[in-house]
Amino acid sequence: IEEKDSFIVVGIGTELQSDYTDYAGINKEKADFWEEVQQDGRLDALKAAAANEYLFAVNEAVNNKMMYYAGVMTDEALPEATRVIQFP
Repeated sequence: IEEKDSFIVVGIGTELQSDYTDYAGINKEKADFWEEVQQDGRLDALKAAAANEYLFAVNEAVNNKMMYYAGVMTDEALPEATRVIQFP
């Protein structure tokens, strides 16, 4: 286990619609999401604002919704970003 300083990830995301036990459905939704953000340029915009080479895939359960994000560490405000996630 490696301890790291806290950091912030800015991401773009999607709500996963598959049942939480439908692993094949969830995996397809995630793959489709990555393809979409690569094709429409949003992933390139994230990478351009990144403070380093790390690309994050974040799963989050919030307000009874399963959310999934592609994100980067950055201090920039990105208009296409849908979530700022702090990792303590």
